[in-house]
Amino acid sequence: MSQPVGRVPQRRNARSNRARILATARQELGRNPDTTLEELARASGVVRRTLFGHFPGRAALLEALAEEAAEALQAAAAAGAEATDPAERALARFSLSMWPV
Repeated sequence: MSQPVGRVPQRRNARSNRARILATARQELGRNPDTTLEELARASGVVRRTLFGHFPGRAALLEALAEEAAEALQAAAAAGAEATDPAERALARFSLSMWPV
């Protein structure tokens, strides 16, 4: 059975919306931790219903942000473990890779 026309773009849009919401939340909550979900939706260019479709509440959004940060930390740690640089340089590279997280 084939997918209905337009189904794939909707999924792609959903992934794009989720990524945009998370990126906006990271930026806006960094500036103002009291930013409301409505303000985040507006800043993300989506309606509240879209935001709540991905994240049923503030806790779910914060959990997703924490998961992203944990994945970034794991990736940085793995990259550091593979480095063949001297310890000081590897530590500096690791520290710099952690800075954005």
